[in-house]
Amino acid sequence: GHSEQEVKEALSGVQERLMELVAQDPRLKAGPDAPSQSGGFSMGEDEFIRGLPGAVTENIRDQCQRTGAGHFLAVFHWGAGYEEVAAAHRLFGERVVRKLRA
Repeated sequence: GHSEQEVKEALSGVQERLMELVAQDPRLKAGPDAPSQSGGFSMGEDEFIRGLPGAVTENIRDQCQRTGAGHFLAVFHWGAGYEEVAAAHRLFGERVVRKLRA
């Protein structure tokens, strides 16, 4: 297992890479049909579900129950390499999806 500090550091790196990836999205650049600054797109700390599998499972359940959602979208590509993304998919499938289906 990993220490809590190691998990926090890894998650911080994931969030930084995702924010960099989002910042490069051309759909977020100003254009003729771009929303005004007051209605613009933003991504903050509360937009991410991350952590150890048990916490992720509970966070997904909680958000789905509070919003009435029956489905959710999980994104694992955050500018990381293939092996890291593949490992995230495996961990999510083995440790989170199984609990969500139980």
